[in-house]
Amino acid sequence: QAAADGGDKAGATAIFRQHTIPSLAQVSGIFHDIEAKAADTAAVARKNQAQTAETIHHTATGLSIFGILLGVIVAFTFSRYCTKSLNKAVAFTRRLATGDFTQTLEMPQKDELGQLAGALNQTVADLGGMIGQVSKSVVQMNTAFGELQGTTSSVSQDAGASAEKASEVSAATEQMSSN
Repeated sequence: QAAADGGDKAGATAIFRQHTIPSLAQVSGIFHDIEAKAADTAAVARKNQAQTAETIHHTATGLSIFGILLGVIVAFTFSRYCTKSLNKAVAFTRRLATGDFTQTLEMPQKDELGQLAGALNQTVADLGGMIGQVSKSVVQMNTAFGELQGTTSSVSQDAGASAEKASEVSAATEQMSSN
């Protein structure tokens, strides 16, 4: 039985050397190929990742610059809009200061500047009404003053005539008393 066991070992060793070792070498080669391909794939992935990161960085930078430019444009446009409307209101109030109450401030917008224009227009209308009433009162006072002046002049003349008559009566009375 020992010879049989020895023969089987020799046969197993021969099979191991003829078939198993070459198969293991092939499997090892396949593993080396897989490892090399995995390393290549990892390198490509790292390169792609770096390119993606760079693309994201460039995109973010571009979007940031675009956002800043858009913000500047919006701020400039809004500033000009407000400044133009405020300059219009300032010119309007300067004309009011010179006494021109015949004008209105045209601002069709519905925002605070439009509300300001409406309030200024209402103020002009109210001031125009008050000035009209004051002018009417001044005319009435001038008329009354003219009438009062005429009455005063008439009373003054009448008083002067009365004083003259009184003086004449006094002189006549003295003359009669002396006679």
